[in-house]
Amino acid sequence: MTESQYQYVKNFSGCKTHFQMASLVDLTKNYTASCQSTTLNNLKLNPQYVDVCKILKSSLIFFSMVSTGLDNNTYCAYINHWLNDQLRKITHSTGDTNSFYSTIINNDADNYSKLKVCQGKIYHMAVDEFNNINTLNKLYEQLNEFRTKVGRAGTHDASCVNAMECSTLYNILISKCIPDKSINLCNELKNVITTHQSGNWIIGKNVCKHVPQLLSLEAYKEKMHQISTLTAGHDSISIKQIVVISAIIFGLFISVLIVYKFTIFGIWINKKDLKTKKHRYNLYLKQTTEL
Repeated sequence: MTESQYQYVKNFSGCKTHFQMASLVDLTKNYTASCQSTTLNNLKLNPQYVDVCKILKSSLIFFSMVSTGLDNNTYCAYINHWLNDQLRKITHSTGDTNSFYSTIINNDADNYSKLKVCQGKIYHMAVDEFNNINTLNKLYEQLNEFRTKVGRAGTHDASCVNAMECSTLYNILISKCIPDKSINLCNELKNVITTHQSGNWIIGKNVCKHVPQLLSLEAYKEKMHQISTLTAGHDSISIKQIVVISAIIFGLFISVLIVYKFTIFGIWINKKDLKTKKHRYNLYLKQTTEL
C-alpha cells in the first residue's frame, strides 16, 4: 500500500464529505463506551485517544454500510492519512498507527466484519511519506479551487492566488524527485502535469500569466542546472573581483609606504612633521613656564 498510495490522493476531496458525515456526534456517540474500554484498558492510552477511536470506528462502519461511490483503496488511504495525522497531533503521542487500528478492530466482536474493511491498508507512515501526501493533497485542493473559479466573472484574481499556491506546492514536491525519480510520488506528479497541460490550466488562454509553469521533471532539472551554473559563475566573478581589488589596494599601500620612507619627498615630509611636533612642544613649555 505504501508505494501505491499517492495515486489515490487526487480523490481525497470526494472522501472528505462522506468522512465529515461519519464524524458527526450523532454517529460517533454510539462508540463511546467501547472506545473508552479499548483505548484506556487495552492500549493503556490517555483519554485524548477516545475521540480518535470513535471517529475511526464510525467512518469505517459508515463506509462499509453506505454506498459512497468510492473504491476501497481510496477511502482507506484517506482514513490512513487522517489517522496518522490525528495520532501525530496528540501531545507526547505513544499510539502506534498499526497497533491502534488492529487493537480497535480486534476488541469489537460486534463490528469486526465492518471495521476490518481497511485491514492491511492502515499503517504507520514514515515522516517523508506523510509530509509528501499532505503536500500533494493541498496541491489538489488548490487545483480544484482554481478549476472551480477560473472562467467565472469576477474570480480571476482569486483563481490566480490558487494557481500560484499550486505552482509553489508542485515545485516543493518535484524537487524531491531529483535524487530518485522512481518513487511513486514522481509518477503522480506526471499525472498532475498531464491534467494541467490538457486543460490549459494556470498558464494558457488569458489565465494567470505571471504564475510559473508546472515543469516536467526533465525540464525542472534543466532549469535547476542553469540556475546552478549561473550562480557558480557569479560567485567565481565575485571572488576574482575581490582578489583583484585587494591586490590593487595592497600595491598602492606599499607604494605609498616606500615613497614615505625612502624618497626625498618622504624625508621632507618627515622633517616637516618633526618641526611641527617640536613647535607644539615649545609652545607647551612656554605656557607651562608662564603658569
